[in-house]
Amino acid sequence: MAWWNKPAGSLTPSVGVDRVAAWFTSHSYTYELDRDEGAVYSGFDGVSYMFKAAGDSLLVIHGRYLTALPTDEQTVERVRSVARRVADSRIMPAVYLIIDEHGLGLHAEATSSTGAGLNDEQLAGVMDFLIGGVDGAIAEILAELGQPSPAEAAEAPVPGAGGDGEQDG
Repeated sequence: MAWWNKPAGSLTPSVGVDRVAAWFTSHSYTYELDRDEGAVYSGFDGVSYMFKAAGDSLLVIHGRYLTALPTDEQTVERVRSVARRVADSRIMPAVYLIIDEHGLGLHAEATSSTGAGLNDEQLAGVMDFLIGGVDGAIAEILAELGQPSPAEAAEAPVPGAGGDGEQDG
């Protein structure tokens, strides 16, 4: 039976921040739900994420990774060039840089249509696809720049810290 002939109760559920939060809960991931902003915030391996339902049929993911790279003009131009090449080689995500008081940040954004809704399996697939796309783009940029991936950087010991986490000296 075609979807337009199904009773309303059997339609695929729409995707909003509550469904995204439920996905995080089902995976035992930590997150923050901001109903005022209509967003779910979380992070994986040093990449900060915002998930937002835009309208009735779009899911937007924004990933941000603060690099340890300097913000001099030569470095920024090299990072921008690599980011542009990586973004151009992929359907998604869009990749860009933001330099602020915290340093040089890599940002990646992807959008997926949720159409008339998604069942739980479809939502899980979309979430995995979007997160994988953002993670993959950021990791590819960093690899080309000779930098560790966010996951590798998160696992690296803190310079100057002893085995017990205390500062040496």
